[in-house]
Amino acid sequence: MKKSGSASAILAALITAAVYLPSLKNGFVNWDDPKYVLENLHIRTLDLAFFRWAFTDFYSSNWHPLTWISHAIDYAIWGLDPFGHHLTSVVLHGLNTFLVVIVVIQLIGMRKKALDAFPGQPAVRYPHGFILSAAFITGMLFGVHPLHVESVAWISERKDVLYAFFYLLSMIFYIRYAGKSGLRSCESLSRPFYRDRYYLASLVAFMFSLMSKQMAVTLPAALLIIDWYPLRRFAAREKRSALFIEKLPFLALSILTAGITFLAHKASVSVRSWEDFPLLARGLVAAKSSVVYIVKILVPEGLIAYYPYPRTITIYSPEFFVPLAAVICMSLLCISLRRRHSEWLALWGFYLVSLSPVLGIVQTGSQAMADRYTYLPALGPFLFFGIGSAFILEKMSAAGSRRLLLMACATALTLPVFLFFSYRTAQQIRVWKDSISLWTHAIESGPVNNPVAYHSRGAFHAISGRTNDALRDLDQAVRLSPRFMEPYMTRGSLYIKSGIPEKAVQDYTQAISIDNNSSKAYHGRGTAFISLGRYEEALKDFDAAISLASGSFSFYNDRAILLSRLNRYEEALRDYGEAVRLGKDSPGPFFNRGNLYARLGRLEEALKDYTLAVSISPRPVRDYHHNRAVVYERLGQHEKAKEDFRIAKGLN
Repeated sequence: MKKSGSASAILAALITAAVYLPSLKNGFVNWDDPKYVLENLHIRTLDLAFFRWAFTDFYSSNWHPLTWISHAIDYAIWGLDPFGHHLTSVVLHGLNTFLVVIVVIQLIGMRKKALDAFPGQPAVRYPHGFILSAAFITGMLFGVHPLHVESVAWISERKDVLYAFFYLLSMIFYIRYAGKSGLRSCESLSRPFYRDRYYLASLVAFMFSLMSKQMAVTLPAALLIIDWYPLRRFAAREKRSALFIEKLPFLALSILTAGITFLAHKASVSVRSWEDFPLLARGLVAAKSSVVYIVKILVPEGLIAYYPYPRTITIYSPEFFVPLAAVICMSLLCISLRRRHSEWLALWGFYLVSLSPVLGIVQTGSQAMADRYTYLPALGPFLFFGIGSAFILEKMSAAGSRRLLLMACATALTLPVFLFFSYRTAQQIRVWKDSISLWTHAIESGPVNNPVAYHSRGAFHAISGRTNDALRDLDQAVRLSPRFMEPYMTRGSLYIKSGIPEKAVQDYTQAISIDNNSSKAYHGRGTAFISLGRYEEALKDFDAAISLASGSFSFYNDRAILLSRLNRYEEALRDYGEAVRLGKDSPGPFFNRGNLYARLGRLEEALKDYTLAVSISPRPVRDYHHNRAVVYERLGQHEKAKEDFRIAKGLN
């Protein structure tokens, strides 16, 4: 059984990896990839400072140190070549598919042992073929379903495949711990659980999962569901309290991580207020999302990168009342059938519990749902279909040439489904090829009112130099949602680059009226004021930006540049000092301070800063070498000056 189970798991993993091979040709997209990888200077060094940052900083409103470490390792190996970053995600997804097959084999095998162990339960035989069929079908559904493309083909969603890997490992170790001593005797509850190597391995894997993505906080509840069914550990009534006690370390880690995550989101004001999204509205959207995910599992159509939050939410609308009724009815049905069909309640419970962190009761951002949220929760419905398919196959092969008939039925029943899902997955992978294809697909295939998609495509047009296309998309985003701040910010930046600072001031002022706590809006308007020569107004906006975000080195750097223009050199040097302290891994502040030192005739200090800028910069920069060459020349170090001039000329 072990050999055949491993072979099935390996086969499912290899097929999954093969289906995802086209994603290796994809690039980065402009949705979190710049912040997570392309512009993230922290991941470019694997030193003590990086690890300190990874474990203590709430960068990008998140706390997932293991995810940052995985990105840093990719950068160390591949640099900014997207091929290697995609390869890591594909490998992890293949490994997860392998683990899913193993988990299912364990769960069904333990169900058989539990039914045989406790009095009053029917003795059920589970042929090896049934278990392998159910596990393989479940693994294949998990591996090739197009709903999982977002988690695998989006580099920034590395946290999904990483947390799932350790989550599944934790489940495997826990099942080994709970079932190795015999279910009927429940010996695992009679001795200190904290001395069991499988228990400890499960706890460590869970900790790694939490450090990859905080959705793993649901594991303690999932383990209790497994205790109830299929392990039936609750049947030992006198030991029930021990089941909760052994979950306390898991629960403590979950609570700690949930608190850290809330602080991370709160620090960036990404947690939405109850005034923005009332509790009833959140509950209705959660019920709708739960049902829509099931529909998309059955019929994977209309998969887009961003699902806008509904504008009008009322319980009287069939759009929300019907899903709410469906969730309630399904829950009551599973509860009423819990004695005869415990697996229904267990799988439905796992689905809802594992999905609960992202159903929007604590709402972050403005999305209503996301394909990536189903990466592990979909395992519940997949296992339901896997067991059901294996049961049908078993019945169909009850007579006649069992082996040949089983193979024929398996092929006829499952192959078309796998082929269809693989085809749709290949299509969905192409959607994530680049930013333009991603957001064009969201605009053409999603709801009409999708300002985020228009803004994101417009932002990519802007950085690609397609000004007219960018303005067209950004204007549309503003029309669709006049209170959506980001299009004003992006359009303001584009106006500055296009030499229209007057319009930039208007857009940034509008952004400030929407959110007067936006440091970036004040900074942007200050930059526009500089273009207009209105330095005092610019200085006031820079002061406001720094008061709202005192940890931003770029704000200090830009204010220092402005103070230099105003001949307020000592104040400028103080700001440069703060910029250097906060952005010690960024060469810009060192270079700019070097320029001021050179202007003031403090050549030794200028040389030191230029040298630091050259050493920190990830690639050679012409101005860094040219300006240092000028200082070398003024200091009489002609050979060094010639070398820097030579390098600068080669970079021209």
